[in-house]
Formats: sequence, structure tokens, C-alpha cells
Amino acid sequence: MPAAGVAAAYGALAASVPEPAMAFTEKELNNFGVFFAVFFLGFFVAGMARLFTVGKL
Repeated sequence: MPAAGVAAAYGALAASVPEPAMAFTEKELNNFGVFFAVFFLGFFVAGMARLFTVGKL
């Protein structure tokens, strides 16, 4: 089974090489916050519009 040996060697090699940490910067978090706020506001307005146009509260 040479494929299993190759897979094990690749796994050991991949596990031994550390990757740099990927931290979110404050700018990225703020950009996501703005997008999330607009997205949530859109759903809120759409829900309120549906609530008031259906006529059954």
C-alpha cells in the first residue's frame, strides 16, 4: 500500500509546518459590522412591511 505511506508522509509534513495566524483587524471587523447592520435592517424592514401589508397581526 504505497498510497497509504504517501498519505501518512504528507499528513506528517503538513502537520509539522506551522501556518501564520490569521487574525481579523479592527477595520475588517468594522466592515463586517456595517454589512451585517445593513443586511439585518433590510430583513427587519421587509418583515415589518409584510406584517403591516398582510393585515392580520
